[in-house]
Amino acid sequence: MTTEVNFSDLAEKSGQLVNRFQSTFQGFNINRSLKEIGEYSKQLNDITSSKSTLYNDSYQKAINKYNIEPNVIGESLSNITPSSFIEVEQVPTDIDQFLKGEFESMIMNTIHEVQKKTTREFNENYQRASLVEWSKDKKQLEETLGQRFIKVHKQYPLEQQQQSLMLSNRSTASPMLQLTSSQQQYHQYGSGTSSMFMSNAGGFNNNNNNSSVNGQLMMSTRGNVEDRTRLSNKMRAYAEVVYEYLLSERSVESGSSYPLVENLMNAQLAEVTKYRQVIEDVWILIDKQSSLSSSSSSSKSGSSSSSLSDDKTMQLVKRSIQFLEEQFVNTIKISNVQKPPIDTPEDNFRNCSVWSIIYYSLRSGYYQVIIDISQQLPIRYRELIRNITIHRKDDLKCPQEILNKMTQEYRIIRNESKDYFKIAVFNILSAADATNVHSNKILFPFIQDLIWWRLSFIRLQTYSLQTLQVAINETTSQIQFDPFVLFQIHLLTCQFELGIAHLSLTNQEDALHYALALNQSGLIRKPRPEQTVIDSVDIYNPASGALNLVAMIRQYIKTFSTETDNVEALHYYLLIEDEQIQTLCISDLIVTSTGDTEFARYLLKVPEFIKRDQWRRIIEQTALTFEFKGNFQSSIAYWLLIEEYARVLELYNNRMSSLITTNSTEKEQLYLFGMELFNDKQLQIKISKSEKQAYLAFEQLLQLCQFFDLYNNQKYQDALDLQDKIGLTPRTERDVEPCVENYRFLSPHVTRNFSSIIQVTIDIIMRLYELVALPGGSSSAFMAPATSQLYAGRQQTLLNLQERSQALTLFAGKIDFPMSGNTLTKLMNFMINVKK
Repeated sequence: MTTEVNFSDLAEKSGQLVNRFQSTFQGFNINRSLKEIGEYSKQLNDITSSKSTLYNDSYQKAINKYNIEPNVIGESLSNITPSSFIEVEQVPTDIDQFLKGEFESMIMNTIHEVQKKTTREFNENYQRASLVEWSKDKKQLEETLGQRFIKVHKQYPLEQQQQSLMLSNRSTASPMLQLTSSQQQYHQYGSGTSSMFMSNAGGFNNNNNNSSVNGQLMMSTRGNVEDRTRLSNKMRAYAEVVYEYLLSERSVESGSSYPLVENLMNAQLAEVTKYRQVIEDVWILIDKQSSLSSSSSSSKSGSSSSSLSDDKTMQLVKRSIQFLEEQFVNTIKISNVQKPPIDTPEDNFRNCSVWSIIYYSLRSGYYQVIIDISQQLPIRYRELIRNITIHRKDDLKCPQEILNKMTQEYRIIRNESKDYFKIAVFNILSAADATNVHSNKILFPFIQDLIWWRLSFIRLQTYSLQTLQVAINETTSQIQFDPFVLFQIHLLTCQFELGIAHLSLTNQEDALHYALALNQSGLIRKPRPEQTVIDSVDIYNPASGALNLVAMIRQYIKTFSTETDNVEALHYYLLIEDEQIQTLCISDLIVTSTGDTEFARYLLKVPEFIKRDQWRRIIEQTALTFEFKGNFQSSIAYWLLIEEYARVLELYNNRMSSLITTNSTEKEQLYLFGMELFNDKQLQIKISKSEKQAYLAFEQLLQLCQFFDLYNNQKYQDALDLQDKIGLTPRTERDVEPCVENYRFLSPHVTRNFSSIIQVTIDIIMRLYELVALPGGSSSAFMAPATSQLYAGRQQTLLNLQERSQALTLFAGKIDFPMSGNTLTKLMNFMINVKK
């Protein structure tokens, strides 16, 4: 049983305590106040306890559970003193040190995060670059596997093609490339054959017999031996086509032009299985664009960075439209076309919109179909459509009055009609708005449909090619295309240089030969010769839009073997139009490919490719290159090849004079090479007649080279005898004046070493004099062979050495020669030690 607690007395008592506390607040004493709080708490506890039921279950449970005793709590509160609050242990804190540690921790965390992000980005970029490099290396490895460093015949004829690889009637059709916002989708038509671009009808006529190889000259230069090569089958097939093209270009008979495009296509498709139809279509498009007119060949002779003319650009646009129309005919499937809504019963033709038939006829280039079906159109549009179509068919300019009327009709239909085919037909026939495209996913499901649409407006001069190129480049930068598909898109939009540059990143060899085919017709914009950097890494200049074809050829040649593929490399360099650049490249080929003059001599055997005056310039450049690299022996060999004897002697004398006092391998090799020249009697006659003074210095340097070698080998008497034979220093006082007179006419290559010659001669005389002058010295080894009585001839030998020393001192005082620091000291010691 519980009793209710009366809180009225408790509230009254609490109020009294509060009033009393407030009254004493002004004179607050913490000791007294705490004591009073304890007393009042005890009283409050007693009152509260007395007012509550002692046998309350909840109260008793709380006391038992937590061991709470109200009386004890009251006593504890009464015992609280100020010391309980004052005597508090103080813990020292360093705020600055704490903040410094936190700041350093933040910096280190930031550095770690940046390192992680940088490492992740580096790994991603490295993986992307590795994938690109691997795709190139993998392709080259697949083609050259089993070819590189394997013995093969150097003469590799192309197989004669009996049928063209492009047939006008195809059993299967290739799918078109669908353009979406996220990825490229491949749609399959027909029997399941897959490709990444629409195919095209027709092909090349293979009536001329150009696929066989006329390689007699190449066989004669290569011989019948088997050597190692780095050329794959496709690369060799490309090289054969280039050789045939060069022969046809330099042939006296100017009957028919060489089918370069067809033969390059056959060379590429000989082993291609993947994307064959796409590659085939690329060559068809190149053939259409490169066959504009015969006058285009004249434009390629002068390399220039200027753009194509407006007339030629318009012709290219028409060829691209023709290609897209023919390609569309071979891939379209009407059953896959969604039927549009029909505005009026008059627009119904065989349960479909008549405007869809007209649109697809325009898309296919079937203007006659439109003219025939125009009789089924409403009377309002019949004559209008018919007149414009006739002008389009005959490629004539339509009268402006008809176009204005068609434009008015288009504006009305654009707002009223729901038939998107009808709107598109009136739009394209009036050439009103190239960018206002209704239901683009239905009318333009593939990127080539959109290109055809924009090119049609460019043809009518209501839209610019530059605007189309910018739009296409934005699209291709967002969507990853197959390299050959991307190249075909660039061809369609007349971006030949950019297409070649993109394709070259993953397929260097095919990109080069596409560029050669386009360059044949003058479609490639190249830098001027003075602006061409032959070893540039970047082959495309976005600012000028120029393609560095020379750099492309040189990059491709680097994959050739420097031992066996020189002839093929030469043929590619012969394609360079500027003769000065061509000379530099062929000269570099000689320098990097061979250590002798065999390949250089071969160039004389192909006068139809290289004239003698150009050959001479090539050899001169080769000799200068070797000289710049410090290979003086090879440089001299090439100067001899063109009989530049003055240059030969000057180069040899200059180099030998700088090495004559040394003991090096180069000096040995140069001395042996000089002896070969000296022993060649016919060469000696030719050189001595034209350059007598230089040849005399050449002989003296060879003798001085022997003189210093004898001295270094401690054969002093032999060295002194050779010096007498050379005649540069006097033997007696009578020889001083003739030697002084002879010194005035010596070559600078000899006089530059005269200080060393004087010092070595002094040292030899001193050594011989000391040996002979010593009593009991065993000097028989140093005496002349004819001396049979050692002691009888000893005095005469000393007299001869003293006389020679006196003459040498007088001679050194009368000539002006470059004197080293210790030459004068040696002369003074020499005069003191050797007394007459």
